[in-house]
Amino acid sequence: MAFDSITENLKELKKKFSEFTKKEYFLKLEVSSFHELFKYFIDEIKDKKVVIVFDEFPYLIELNKGIVSQFQKIWDEILSKRNVMLILCGSSIGMMEIEVLGYKNPLYGRRTGQ
Repeated sequence: MAFDSITENLKELKKKFSEFTKKEYFLKLEVSSFHELFKYFIDEIKDKKVVIVFDEFPYLIELNKGIVSQFQKIWDEILSKRNVMLILCGSSIGMMEIEVLGYKNPLYGRRTGQ
């Protein structure tokens, strides 16, 4: 299900993180970015093995072109040294190849599978 704004997407992710961690405070967090939210999440999960999947990631790109840079920062600063697998997928192969995996994009070189 696609949401119409970054705020709605953050709200849904807070809900999912709350369900996963069993911590209700996620629902009340006042965060303005995915980066902020992931910092709270990683503090809760510590070294647990976690798989996080963003389906239809191109919808987030359409809402905010800078989201790919945010996820590059999330990966580099928060998730890369943890036991976390981050999966970004979408049905628009062209957009995934150009906007996410392309040579000139922030996530280039961080892919471990396709």
